Amino acid sequence: MGLILQFQRRAIEAVFEDCSLKISEGQRRYLDGEELSLLGVSVGVGTCSDLHDVDIAVFGKKAAFDLRANHPVSLPKECRGAVLLRSRLEGEVDPECPVGPGQYAFVVEGLRITPRQGRAVHFTRNFKKRTYIVLA
Repeated sequence: MGLILQFQRRAIEAVFEDCSLKISEGQRRYLDGEELSLLGVSVGVGTCSDLHDVDIAVFGKKAAFDLRANHPVSLPKECRGAVLLRSRLEGEVDPECPVGPGQYAFVVEGLRITPRQGRAVHFTRNFKKRTYIVLA
C-alpha cells in the first residue's frame, strides 16, 4: 500500500475497544437481538495501521456472503476487538468527516462484548463511531 492511507483501518482503530475475541466456525454473534455476519478481519500490518499486530473483527447486519470465496479468513481467529460496518444513515453527520455531494461513506461503530453464558457472543455498542469516505 505504500503511501496510500487506509481510511477504513484508521476509522476502525479510532472506535474499537481492546478486548480478547476468538472468532470460531459456527459461532453466532448478536447486536440488539439481530445476528451479525463476519465480514472480515482488519489486520494490523504495514503502513496502513498504527496498531501493529492488532487484528479487529468487522461485522455487519446484512445477510452473510461466502466469506471464503471473497476473502479467506482462517478460523479460529484471535482478534483484539470488534466493530460494526454499516452504511451512513440519512442525515447522519460526522464533523470529523464531512461528506460532499456524490461521495459515498460508511460508518464503523465500536462494539463491546457483553458477557453471557453459552457459545454465542453478544455485543453492545461502545458509543464510538467514525465515518469514512469510500474511494473507488
